[in-house]
This record gives sequence, C-alpha cells and structure tokens, in this order.
Amino acid sequence: MRKLLFLLLPFICLSQDLKLDHSYTNSPDFQVGDTITIKFNTIQVTENVNPNLYVFDYEYNNKLLQKIEHRWKVTDNETNTNAQVSLNHWDGYKFNFSDDYDENDLSAQYSNAWVGTADSYPSNSDWSVERITIQDGVGITYSNTLIEIDFKIKDKINTDYTNYNNVTHLNWMRAEDNSTSTLYDVDAMQQKITLSDVEGGDAGSVTINLKTSNDKPTHYKYDILQNGSSVADGYFDANSQAIVSGLENDIEYTIDIKVDDELASDWLDDVATVTDVFLVFKEAIGAGSSPGGTTNTFTHSIQFLLGEVNNSGNVDFDDSYVLLSHIMNENISEWFTSSENGSKNVWGEKNQYGYSTNDYYFGQKKHFTPTDDTKVFDFGHGLIGDVDFSHSFEPIVTETPKAQTVAGYAEDLDLDISTSLVNGKVEMIVNIEKEDIAGMQFIIEYDKSILEFEEVKFNTGNLLTNFASERENKIYFGSISVENKENIKVGEPYKIVFNPKQTITNTAGLVYFKTTDAVTDTGKKIILKIK
Repeated sequence: MRKLLFLLLPFICLSQDLKLDHSYTNSPDFQVGDTITIKFNTIQVTENVNPNLYVFDYEYNNKLLQKIEHRWKVTDNETNTNAQVSLNHWDGYKFNFSDDYDENDLSAQYSNAWVGTADSYPSNSDWSVERITIQDGVGITYSNTLIEIDFKIKDKINTDYTNYNNVTHLNWMRAEDNSTSTLYDVDAMQQKITLSDVEGGDAGSVTINLKTSNDKPTHYKYDILQNGSSVADGYFDANSQAIVSGLENDIEYTIDIKVDDELASDWLDDVATVTDVFLVFKEAIGAGSSPGGTTNTFTHSIQFLLGEVNNSGNVDFDDSYVLLSHIMNENISEWFTSSENGSKNVWGEKNQYGYSTNDYYFGQKKHFTPTDDTKVFDFGHGLIGDVDFSHSFEPIVTETPKAQTVAGYAEDLDLDISTSLVNGKVEMIVNIEKEDIAGMQFIIEYDKSILEFEEVKFNTGNLLTNFASERENKIYFGSISVENKENIKVGEPYKIVFNPKQTITNTAGLVYFKTTDAVTDTGKKIILKIK
C-alpha cells in the first residue's frame, strides 16, 4: 500500500484503495415508462482499508430519468445498523469535471474539481445532483448495497437527446477513516450508466405536459381514466411533465388534473388576490371600454368561470365581495380556491381550453387519444378565483386579432421597504411613488417570539377601503378603490407597528413578505419587487 504524507495537511492519502460502483439491477430491454433501480456499492482494492465516512455526488439526466424514491440499504447489514445517512438533492446543476484528471479518479475530482472550486456545479437545467453521506463508528462494509434509487425512464421525444447514453454519472467521492484522519483514494468501477435500446410499449411513452403559470408543478396530480376506471395516476415532475405507460393506441382516455391541497397549503391563499378583486368588480359594474356597460373588462371567456366564486352562475358584485373578504382574511364562500376551501380546478386540452363549444364547457376538453404519431398532449390548468391567471394557464389568444393577454399586460414595480426601531417600537414602512395604483395587498410574516403586532397605520386616501387582520404569525393588510374613484396616495401609505417582547438592537430578519400584489386603476397587474 502506497502512502503519501502531506506536511501541511492533517491527512494521509492512500492510492487505489477502493472503488465506487453503480449499476442497474433490472434486466435490459427497457421501455419508456419502465422503472429501473440503480444500486451503489463499494469494492475493496487494498487490504486493511476501513473507511467509516463516505461522501459522494452523482448526477442524473432529469430530461431522461424521473426519480421516484430511494431506499437506504447500508443499515440492513449486520455491521452498519447504526450508520448515519443523509441524501441532498439539487435540480438544475451539472458537475464540471477537471480535465487534468480522469473522470474515473473520483478522489482527484473531489480534491481538484470540487473542493475550493467556485464553478464546480454550473447551472444546467437538464441535470439533477444528489449527495450521499454515510457515517458510522465502525468501517463501512464492502460489496453490500449502500443505497437503491428508483427512476422512471422518460420519453426523449421532447428533448435534445437521441439516445439514453450516460444518463447517470459518478462525480466525486471522499472516503475517510475519521478515527485516524486517513483519506483514501477512490476510483469508479462504472462511472456512467447507459440504457441501450429503450423502446416504447403499446401506445409507447405518452407524455402529458401541464400548462400553468404556477411555479409548483410537482404539487399537481393526474388521474387517467378509461370508461370511468383509473388506469394510471401520479404527480407531474419538476419539468411539468408526466410520463405515462400502459396506454393503448386509438383508445380515448379522460384525464383529471388537480392540485394536491396538502402540498399546496402554503400558496393556495395566494391564488385570489387584490388584482382578481379589482377585475371582478370592474366586470360586475360593466366598466369596459364604454359607459354603457356593453363591453367586458375580461379578456377571455374563461374568466367568467374563474371569477364566479359563489356558485350563482353569474359574475356580479357578490363575487367581488367574496374575493374582497378573502384578501381581508375572511372566508365566506366554499366555491373558490383558498387554503380553507382547497383547490377548485379547471383544465382542458391546451388549444381548446378557454373557448366554449357545444361539446366543451369553457373549452374543458379533458380527453385524448394516443396514436402511433401522437404521443404528447398539452393540458392547460386553471383555478377558480384566479381571474388574472397568476397561477393558471392563460388561454391562447384566438378570439380577436387585437386581444391582449393578461399576463403580457403585467408590469414590474420596485417597492421600497424600510424597517427601523422608533421609540422602542419596530416600524415597517411601505413607500410607493406610482400614482395609478388602485389596489394593494400584502401578507407578511413575523417572528412572534420576538415581536407583538400592534397596528397598521394607513395613509392611503379618503375613499379607499383599507383592511388589516392578524392570523397566527401573519398580518394581512392592504387597500382597494372599490368604486375606482381614488388611487392609493404616493408616499408612505402603510406603516406596520410591532412591540418588541425583548431587547433588540436591529430589525433584520424579524419581518418578511409572503404575498404581495397590486393593480392599477385600469386593471393592469403589478408585480411588486421588494427592494
């Protein structure tokens, strides 16, 4: 065994001591949609090498593989039942291997391409990285499986890849005996995994693309039915895709797409905001392009469905009142999306979605038929209460050549927020300089162990409806010009006051914004950027 002594480092580095291997456990001849299991294990090369700490990274192509789950196996062997294990996951990165060392030399890649290297993981949306850590008070056994990871093979039809070569890579590894501060040299047994001759089955790999402006696609689930019976279900992945197998060509299927209310509990209250209140109110009073009330504020017909929040069948003042009560932290209707009500889902095939026909109510075409030539289907999804499409797919504009999209109509606005200690109290001040804002809404969270909420002081104008309420560690406040007669005053319209429960010297990190929204007097959505 060769040992190299580094005088300036507290480690002894050994050469060619063990190998890290990863391989799939399934029989080949894979099909798109199949689940494969990849196992990781080490192989001893040098005798009397007993590391009790493993840390290693691997990466997988998330355009070709969808991770399902992992299972720790190291604790199943009789020696390492008390091992401490950890797995970290990052999407959108790919390891930058050092060209000066072989990719199989995992120790060299660790020491020279990861340790102290700022650009070791540049952004790459096609790849995901996982870090596996195992530590024990005794040596970790060889040959036994450390961890198993299940993946679903995705369809490459919508990617830039023509095969399934090198779908996983071993990046680097640190193997150490903590008791002696001995760092061992690790090579890869199989550094990359290739899946050869992946084929489609039956209808092949059917890809369902979720179309939504929401940035939480993994909170959406699908259920595919044939003649009313479920044949496939699951969740969309981080790329807003579901890869479904087991379907047949030329058979019509129906799809249900819904939000998982438990996963989405943190953002369901953000769906209906002050912009939605304002747009529904303008529609209710007929405030279109003429005083006769003969034209619509709404741009798309589906907004009449999304804005009907009390199950009356029409959009009127009652609907705007329901939404207004919601942003004031009161729930008076069960028919719209909120954390209390859960999600109220609307969906349909992308090109039909939003446009009614005799066959499809508001364009909710929910069925699809795979064929030899058609394997990819796009479905738009919306949520009742979301008139401004902040969390919903906005229909493709085909009604009139001049139709303006709601999303394209939005405007960014920097918002100046200051927090300071004033006469023993914590004061947060919202400063605005824009003159045409007709409604603003905020939800802030604060450290209740340090602060006690006292009040919101309004200086918004004489004709606006202001609101403020507290729930747990959240403060709901804002204003809206219900009759559109006055805009929010420029300057400092909001001052939020807290009483410290203990002595503090600064206010950093005590209060932060969870939800912000604003709308102009013409109905333009304002995307607030906190400075």
